[in-house]
Amino acid sequence: MKMTTEEAFVKVLQMHGIEHAFGIIGSAMMPISDLFPQAGIKFWDCAHEGSAGMMADGYTRATGEMSMMIAQNGPGITNFVTAVKTAYWNHTPLLLVTPQAANKTIGQGGFQEVEQMKLFEDMVAYQEEVRDPSRVCEVLNRVIMNAKRASAPAQLNIPRDMWTQVIDVELPAIVEFERPSGGEQAIAQAAELLSNAKNPVILNGAGVVLSQGGIDASRALAERLDAPVCVGYQHNDAFPGSHPLFAGPLGYNGSKAGMELISEADVVLCLGTRLNPFSTLPGYGMEYWPAVTQIVFRNYQWGAEKRNSTLWFDDNFVGTELDTQVSYAGIAQACGLKGVVARTMDELTEALHQAVKDQMENGITTLIEAMINQELGEPFRRDAMKKPVAVAGIDAADMRKQTAV
Repeated sequence: MKMTTEEAFVKVLQMHGIEHAFGIIGSAMMPISDLFPQAGIKFWDCAHEGSAGMMADGYTRATGEMSMMIAQNGPGITNFVTAVKTAYWNHTPLLLVTPQAANKTIGQGGFQEVEQMKLFEDMVAYQEEVRDPSRVCEVLNRVIMNAKRASAPAQLNIPRDMWTQVIDVELPAIVEFERPSGGEQAIAQAAELLSNAKNPVILNGAGVVLSQGGIDASRALAERLDAPVCVGYQHNDAFPGSHPLFAGPLGYNGSKAGMELISEADVVLCLGTRLNPFSTLPGYGMEYWPAVTQIVFRNYQWGAEKRNSTLWFDDNFVGTELDTQVSYAGIAQACGLKGVVARTMDELTEALHQAVKDQMENGITTLIEAMINQELGEPFRRDAMKKPVAVAGIDAADMRKQTAV
């Protein structure tokens, strides 16, 4: 079927039901935007590309319907960076269309030319560039499918001289996919763990919101288990806030009740969450000074370097002897800790047992200074050094005084 490249582009958008595009109008994409009203596609002309990208992310997250972001090549596209990365971490399936400088001028540093593929390579799940007008609908279809499959932004980069070309192509077939269910054995094991748990807690993330019926399913499971439900950071919509089992969000500025409940849980069921550090960051009940047991093995020397001195430098010990008047146990006591000196294996064993007991039962930190002999071990590699040989020789008389400036 003969059609223009912009007609092919818009027809693929229609096949995928993409009805909303967000951006700022520009000459590099006017041929397709001119067709939007006829196609039933609403173009939201924004004051800034960054705002347009955020609107596309928000629209898709709120409705579950994929949308498109598009702008002028170069500076218009670079303004999308924050929005695209935001959508990436939000797992938002978006179509990012980046018109590019014309094919015949790419690489010459022409008007508003930016390496747009490199710019977004760490922010999208998939990216591809149109290399020939006849491949417009094929590439666009593949980019959209990859955005859906990865639930993330995907980028189509298209040189601006690809538009207004007449091509003879067949529109591509759309292959929808279904996510497979979990393995029977894994689900059975999880069910057994939850059934036998004394203090189960459910943690819901963005995946619960993105899935079909995820919130209702997690609510039914929570009620069946009588398990409190926490949510990840910025995902308060992953469980009804008015439900009596809702314990609030974890992480930054999270719920004290939720954090205490999950810290006491014997089984935690995590649904639709990456468990990223910010979502699991503790905010209450942190032990800033936890009790520890520390052992310092003391032989008053840098043993490895002293051994090198004995092997290759005629026992010329430079900087290997440590101050025997310093007591690590004494320093610990001066800092308000418990300091113990152990000179034999029996003393070390007794001190270690007592230190662990004090740590676990009484919250006491102990530093054990274990005194060991000065016997020197073998170097890790004898071939790493060799005995030096004097050739020109070194004489202190050759030292010259510096002249004050």
